[in-house]
Parts: sequence; C-alpha cells; structure tokens
Amino acid sequence: EDILAQQQLSPEQLAQTQFYTARNILSVSPVTLNDYRKLIIDLEGISNAWVSTNLDEFSPIKGSLNILFDIEEEAFVKKDPQTYLDQVKLCYSKHRNLGQQLGKVEIRNPLPIAIDLGIEVEPTADAEKILALAILTIKKHLSTAVMFYSFQEMMEAVEGDVNAIFNGPSLKHGFLPDFALTPRLHELKTVDVLPKLQQIKGLVRVNRLTFKILSDTEGFLPYQGFEHQWEYDLPLPLNKKPVLAPLSDCQISVQKGPTTYSWNAYSVEIELKNLLSRERKPKLEAMDRDIPIPQGNYRDITNYVSVQEELPRIYGLQPFGSPPNASQERLAKIQQLKAYILIFDQILADYLAQLAHVGELFS
Repeated sequence: EDILAQQQLSPEQLAQTQFYTARNILSVSPVTLNDYRKLIIDLEGISNAWVSTNLDEFSPIKGSLNILFDIEEEAFVKKDPQTYLDQVKLCYSKHRNLGQQLGKVEIRNPLPIAIDLGIEVEPTADAEKILALAILTIKKHLSTAVMFYSFQEMMEAVEGDVNAIFNGPSLKHGFLPDFALTPRLHELKTVDVLPKLQQIKGLVRVNRLTFKILSDTEGFLPYQGFEHQWEYDLPLPLNKKPVLAPLSDCQISVQKGPTTYSWNAYSVEIELKNLLSRERKPKLEAMDRDIPIPQGNYRDITNYVSVQEELPRIYGLQPFGSPPNASQERLAKIQQLKAYILIFDQILADYLAQLAHVGELFS
C-alpha cells in the first residue's frame, strides 16, 4: 500500500483513479426475481416487495413480471401513493432484462387486524410496560418490513465470504441477503405468536389470543367475530397488508394474580411510542458499504540515496569525499570504486523508476 499510495490523494480519489472496489466489481445488475425485489425494497418509502411471473393464461403477453409492494406507515402521509407506483415502474424500466415486460404493479392496502388478548403478569410488574411489549411483539409479527444488514453484520452472517456479501445488485441502504427477505403472511396462527410473547419478562402466561379482520372493501371477511381457539388459522388475502388495529378496536384484559387489573390506555400508548422510537430502523443510513482501499503512506520512491552514501567514510566516497592527504594511487582506487558502484546505482535507479509507476500499470 505504501508503494501504490499516491501523493495528496484521498481514499475516494484513489478508488476513482487506481482501483475498482469490491462493491464495483462483485455486485451485478439484477438477474433473478429476488434481485429485482431487493432493488425495489431499496427505494425510499417502500418496506417490502414481491416480484412474480404473470401466470394469467388469458394475458396476451407471456413472461411479464408482476410487482406487489408495501409502503412504510409514515410514507402514506408524506406522498401520494401514485408517486411510489411511478417510482417502482421507473426503477424496473432502468434495470429490466431484454424480453421482460412489466405486468401489474400494485400497492398492498392496509388490512386492520384486531386482537382479543388476555394476559397475566407478575403482581409487582409494570403492567402497562408489559402490555406495550406484548402489543409491539404482535405488531412486529404482522409487519413484513425487511431489515437491512450492515457490512459487519454481513461479514458475520456469511463468515467473511466477500463474494456472498456483494452478491446481487448494489443497494443504498445496506446489504440484503436472500435469507433476510421476509415472506408474505398467508395466515395468522396463534401458535406462531405465543412463543414470542412468552419471552417477555414479567409476563406469567397468555390466557387467550385471537385475531379478527375489522373491515375489507373487497368483502374478504372470513371471521365476523373472535374465535376462542388456540389452533385456529385466520387466512389473509395476499394483496393486503395486515396492520394492528387501534387499541380502541381491540379487546385486552390484564390479570395481576387473581384480580383483574384496570390498565391505563394512555400510558400504554406512550410506552408503545417510546419502544417504537428505540427500535432500529429497517433501512440503514449512509455508511460503509464497501471494503476500503488500504491507505498507505506516500513515499517519494524516485528520490533515493545513492549506494555511495551508504558506505563508511573511510572509503572516501560521497558525501564526504577523499581524504585531503590521499595519494594518487589512493585517489585512483576511489575512482575505480565509484565506477564499480555506478553500475548498482543504475540498476537501483531503473528499478525505483519502474516501481514508482507500478500504480499506473494497475490503474
């Protein structure tokens, strides 16, 4: 790195003039459906996406791709949904492969899910805090938001395999391996949520937990009310995004020992907001997304010291010169030694001149 270091160049400038980085070399344009999916999830305001081939037998175009995606909760307020549709179409058109056409592009509209939850907490526990943790756990179970990985997390996940880290398209918000892509929820199962709830400290047991779809404009309403069964499944439409309904639409009861506890809805809401604010954002801010080029110390390689100056003073060479009382024979020997060393000086000069320009050879 010292040999290749250039004077007054930052690592960024060095990357532009000297080397291709791992992010430039190993990442590729999208090829697979998952590659397209990652590019779309990487767009601002989009939390998840699914790309599938069009299987419609009556469609005149074969081989087209359908895209279904979720918008982040805050994004619904910030922009018109049509903006995100246009953004996804533009992203696909920039990266599409030859012979691939775009089919349907849809946003999954929210589908409110109410819960009927009954829990028992320890007598000395903070019931509002435990209830907020339980609600957050259910909320995260319903969410399909994809979590991006940092470079260090990817290094650990793939055990330092650099090719695996940069496999796929280059993304702005971190790394997104295939195993981090969350599937769509086909159904809600109580047994899937129970183990997560039971990990909450201070929660003794879950007495009941069922789900209910509140409303759906397309008439998809498999359950009109709560079903008090542990084994039941609540099927979900794949083109809808399940979200937790407001607490006012849910039925929640808390027990502290043998007595029913009257929990404070406002305190739970505040606690839930605090917990959500401490949660890590799925998308990472601009950070190290590449392997940095080793930063060497610049050395002026062509500026070297002659071999003559390396020899002891007694030889009468530079920089001290011959002794003042040297005989003619002694001076002749000094001149012969200079001539002999000049051969090595020439080899050294040629070698260092080539070494100084080796960066240009590799640029």
